[in-house]
Amino acid sequence: MKVPESEIRYSPLSLVDIGRVFFWQGRLFRGISGDSVPAVQKMFECGLVARLVSEHLLVNSWLTDLQLEGYGLVVEHEVVPVTTYPREWSFSMLRDAALLVLRLNEIAISYGYQTKDCNGYNVLFGSGGPVFVDLGSFVEVRTRADLLLSYKEFLRSYYYPLQMWRSGGQYLGGRVAPRALALLCAPEAYLRYRWPFFRWFNGTTISRAWKTLCSIRTLQHNSLDNTTVRLSPWEIRILVQLRKTRLFSRPARISVLSHKLRKLPSASSGSTWADYHDEFSRDAVPITTNRFDYVATKLSELDVETVLELAGNQGVLSRTLKRRSGHVRVTCTDMDAIAIDKGYQAARDAREDIYWAVLNPFAFEGSAIERPPEQRFRADAVVVLALTHHLTLTQNFRLDYVFDVIAGYAKRYVLVEFMPLGLFDGTSAPSVPDWYNEAWFLKGFTCKFVLVERIQLEPNRILFVGSTTTASP
Repeated sequence: MKVPESEIRYSPLSLVDIGRVFFWQGRLFRGISGDSVPAVQKMFECGLVARLVSEHLLVNSWLTDLQLEGYGLVVEHEVVPVTTYPREWSFSMLRDAALLVLRLNEIAISYGYQTKDCNGYNVLFGSGGPVFVDLGSFVEVRTRADLLLSYKEFLRSYYYPLQMWRSGGQYLGGRVAPRALALLCAPEAYLRYRWPFFRWFNGTTISRAWKTLCSIRTLQHNSLDNTTVRLSPWEIRILVQLRKTRLFSRPARISVLSHKLRKLPSASSGSTWADYHDEFSRDAVPITTNRFDYVATKLSELDVETVLELAGNQGVLSRTLKRRSGHVRVTCTDMDAIAIDKGYQAARDAREDIYWAVLNPFAFEGSAIERPPEQRFRADAVVVLALTHHLTLTQNFRLDYVFDVIAGYAKRYVLVEFMPLGLFDGTSAPSVPDWYNEAWFLKGFTCKFVLVERIQLEPNRILFVGSTTTASP
């Protein structure tokens, strides 16, 4: 069957590859350029793809009979429903992605392959864990040594950001996570941060020395034939001897990198809301409350297929809902990376299929070639608990702006809490302005949504359920 080019949409992130990734009829494909067809067919025939897919390391992929003009082969990939970018991952998510890359390459080596690159944009999170999605990254290697071909990029994509995150906190760690267009942590920045001694040296000098050292560590992947003109005979002899020893290559070995990552302590710096859900998530099964029970029951009654929780902290509600309604796709987001990390670890260990993202929907970072979060995380129902009073009373956001943002993520319904006592902490609260009252909140709410239900859950919690203007209540 021939695919009409007028009906496809190319992925803007598929820039340098063996072909191009495109969407057609809600499905995901990769058009393979003619000169790359034999190499791709070989990866399937030798069993590499099947092995990686069976171990949940590579997104499910298969050859098709489809034809697309300009390409010699079309491969179809399973669609990961929710896309998160590396800057939206927590510490443990970034570490799990790094361990995935290492395990993937460990298996690929046994088939004579490795990944030529390992950027975080080649990894997505689905079904409770990370999965590699870039088929075009695999190349044949001439050595089957336990030595990472993409060592330099691995350090910049994962190891350096994790080290800076562990010691510098979530703001620093999140800022040096991979960005679009291969914007990775600069080695000179990492070295100057970890060892102030390097601040005395020029950045170019540090970068050149770092590249040289990494090249020596991965020497077994390099051919000396192309260097004979530039190197003297004694230099060639030294390099040949280095290739025989594990002394210089040890730091670049997959087993060593895996060991270092597994023993790396988690990020220890605290945050304002990191412990907010601790009393509900001490055990493997989250402790529910009447409030969470009501919201989960209401979502079941609304018969929604996808739910997004904004400012979900450790995701106690999200986990409760997922345990009750396993068929519902649940995404939990929060701007606190440590809270999200706690929720992600608990859900991962309990094998709960929940999508997680570090996100502040009211002030987020974007890129021209990335899909915005309101498209990637959009769901049938959006839940926003215990947030609007902080936004309006402490951050001075206009209520209409808050509801505009929430509406951008909702297909059918919104469930938003109003806190009539304001910043009440259970014992006391500062006085609220005269304009801050339920009538003010209801007016703003009904300007954007159709009111379905109002329920007083607790003295300082009133839940408003609304439908979007295009949905029937």
